[in-house]
Amino acid sequence: MTKSKSSDLLIEEKELLKNKATRIALCEKSFYHFVIYYFENSIRYPQLAPYHFQRFKSAQSGLSMYVEGQRESAKSTFLGLALECWKICYQKADFICNICYNKTKATAFNKMLASELSLNKKIIADFGLLFSKRKAVYDKDEMLPETGVSEFVTSNFVKVKAFGMGESVRGEQFRHPKKGVRRPDHLMLDDIDNADNTKNTALIDKDMFFLQNEVFGGLVHWAQIIYLGNVIRMDGRGVRIREQYKENPKRRQFSNFVYGPAGTRSGKIQRSRYVETIAEAQKLNQGVPVDEGVIALEILRTDLKSGFNQNYLGIPEMGAQKFVKAEWIMGQKITADQLPKFDFVQIGIDPAFSKRTTSDAIGIVVTGHQRITLQDGTTKSHKYVLKSIALEGEDKNQKNFVAVAKRCYEEYGVSRIIIESNNGGQILGEQLKEQEMAVDIVSANKDKVTRLKEHELAIQNGEIFFVNGGTEGVISQLLDFTGEEGNRDDLVDAFVYSLRTEAFRFWFSGQS
Repeated sequence: MTKSKSSDLLIEEKELLKNKATRIALCEKSFYHFVIYYFENSIRYPQLAPYHFQRFKSAQSGLSMYVEGQRESAKSTFLGLALECWKICYQKADFICNICYNKTKATAFNKMLASELSLNKKIIADFGLLFSKRKAVYDKDEMLPETGVSEFVTSNFVKVKAFGMGESVRGEQFRHPKKGVRRPDHLMLDDIDNADNTKNTALIDKDMFFLQNEVFGGLVHWAQIIYLGNVIRMDGRGVRIREQYKENPKRRQFSNFVYGPAGTRSGKIQRSRYVETIAEAQKLNQGVPVDEGVIALEILRTDLKSGFNQNYLGIPEMGAQKFVKAEWIMGQKITADQLPKFDFVQIGIDPAFSKRTTSDAIGIVVTGHQRITLQDGTTKSHKYVLKSIALEGEDKNQKNFVAVAKRCYEEYGVSRIIIESNNGGQILGEQLKEQEMAVDIVSANKDKVTRLKEHELAIQNGEIFFVNGGTEGVISQLLDFTGEEGNRDDLVDAFVYSLRTEAFRFWFSGQS
């Protein structure tokens, strides 16, 4: 559908909606018509983007939807606010649950919904006053609660309740005066990821388990789920939901409107200056460098682009995201005379089998593992990074590599070497075995970012230490690591492999 056809269509169908009886009957069947009449003020420009029509069709069909898109693409307006108003007006849902990353955000959304039901003159004219805390029409928005609305029941008996991440939906119910006990049958997840709660994999794992069991598990089986958001980092709740539900027919299905590839943006500051129309932007941008120009919201509303990291907070953004903070490491630097007795020592190796000086280095990291028994009888481990070595250029020749690895193996009393199989790692690993060293040759079945993030919480919590005088190389790479192409990561990968404990499960269980 072209933009001109979209514009003409809006004009024609607005004429059709002028008759009240026709309008009410048509909008019950067509969410699209509901939007263009009752939410006319939210359609800022003469046309809608083609993807909006796809979203309207899926929404009115009751499909669960995953929608990932940039700011100002009207996700929350149309698929949050308008969709819930449509369901309330026509009693297409009995119990609506809205979840944001915290309760404050969720109650603020509920306030917007309550405002629409009590202030939208078109809705009131056709469906009556559906929300009124004082059972009277609000003439001014300030008569609504100042902060937010936690939960309410509309005058036509639809319950709406706000939740923050970590609050369970399981067991929630609403006693409808005509239908009896009703359980949640519509769920909106809006911006459940943010810059803080996507910092470590352990927290994401915990929230995903909670979502699967305490949120999705608390819905009726025919419930519609609407996920709305951006991708803030390479991992997060949104990314996990997308991957888990995209092609698995055994799970609750999303209709898979995933917009744009996951990629990063780097370079100069992306300014958060927006204006309404293309014409206004063109006028202001005359003679201004591209990277300093303003952005037209009209383009963002009608031109679909990737939703990854597109300035979702509306603040200046620089380069790619770094994962390890300096303060996490600098307080964990120790001297050799502070080292404890280790339960075992391990070497991690990231291979790069080439003599070319322009290729990656071979990364070697030596780490000691110590089991700590807590007062309750459980155990955890502390890791001590003892040495990091980067072999580059001519130093990467097989003879020198084997000699360096064997010297570390004997000097530190190593129990096992773990080497990645690619980039010549299979050949190098076999050569180490010929020198009577214990070697595991492993495949990289996860990306570099995920492998590091699995240990991010341990670094942040002070469970990994770095010995002064021999670990500056790996520390430097950890602090600079972003996961982008061209980023030095040979010692980061070797560091991650040196932390692995799969072959020592007996050690964790306390067996001898």
